[in-house]
Amino acid sequence: MGHTTRCIPIAKSLLAAGYEVIFAVNETQKALLQKEGLKISFVHLPGYQIHYGKTKLGFALTLLAQVPKILWTIYQEHVYLPKLVSKHQIGLVISDNRYGMWHQQVPSIFITHQLHIQTGSSLLNGITRRINAWFINQYAACWVPDVAGPQNLAGILSAANAYVRKPVQYIGWLSKFLPALPAEPIYQFCFLISGPEPQRTQLEQWVKLLCAQLHTYKLVVFLGKPTATHNHSFGSNTTVYNHLPTRQMQSVLAQSAVIVCRSGYTTLMEMALLQKPCLVLPTIGQTEQEYLAGYLHQNNHCVAIEPATLQQADTFLQAANMVQQLQLLAPQPFQENDMPALLKNVLG
Repeated sequence: MGHTTRCIPIAKSLLAAGYEVIFAVNETQKALLQKEGLKISFVHLPGYQIHYGKTKLGFALTLLAQVPKILWTIYQEHVYLPKLVSKHQIGLVISDNRYGMWHQQVPSIFITHQLHIQTGSSLLNGITRRINAWFINQYAACWVPDVAGPQNLAGILSAANAYVRKPVQYIGWLSKFLPALPAEPIYQFCFLISGPEPQRTQLEQWVKLLCAQLHTYKLVVFLGKPTATHNHSFGSNTTVYNHLPTRQMQSVLAQSAVIVCRSGYTTLMEMALLQKPCLVLPTIGQTEQEYLAGYLHQNNHCVAIEPATLQQADTFLQAANMVQQLQLLAPQPFQENDMPALLKNVLG
């Protein structure tokens, strides 16, 4: 859902500039966006429907087996786009990591924080760098939700790729949340459950067991299920939400001393802008998250722990004590009033 939520500030800035905004999304993404109260339209576009394994080896093998399906989906969305453009008279396409959503006659912008995809192999990194650049070069421009230089959040992921020939603009961190306001902590830990299945459900189970062990702490859990309606019980010391609209969720986050979350890039952008110390749990085998967790941990911007750490309260609390020594990055937010200049560089 991260690629969806990080498009919210882009949509707001386009609406403020007088543009009509249409989101091409699946049903879960649509449900999430409808809760934001934006004056936007929707068309249906299926996702890549990628499945992942529970182990590092299983993750890699499962992903490799799905490459033909992913390429077919990219082809299908590329064929679909001209029909969409013609039907709705679209004058600009902004694609967040949808590799087939470029158009020959309509200016198209690609959003990604991964100019250098990390695979865990230097040989494969070189191959994917060229393939990634080929797709990006089909677009008019590339917007990178990060900043250049030593204060960047994504490390090597967002560094310049020499094979990308189209204009690359660093637009700052994208977040649906407003600038942070200080608040007195009510909750010691806030757990954000997210990620692909089956690892998302496994994380939820581990968090539930941990909450029972941390019975002397006041806790809050977000399950990341915008379409769910049933309630979950994690114990009397734990408040549980399936999902909350942005302002309400930000209020809860502000009242939480420490955030426990995946090291997905959108989540990291949001927590960095809210200036919240984080314990991050990279999804096993997901090389991007593993790299980000390691990079930020090494630079003392977060504390990275193995998801299995949640099974032992003592080990978890020892790791949590390390957040007191963190040096949080200074906020580098996307500025909505920069949108006219960004569009001028593309539209002329």
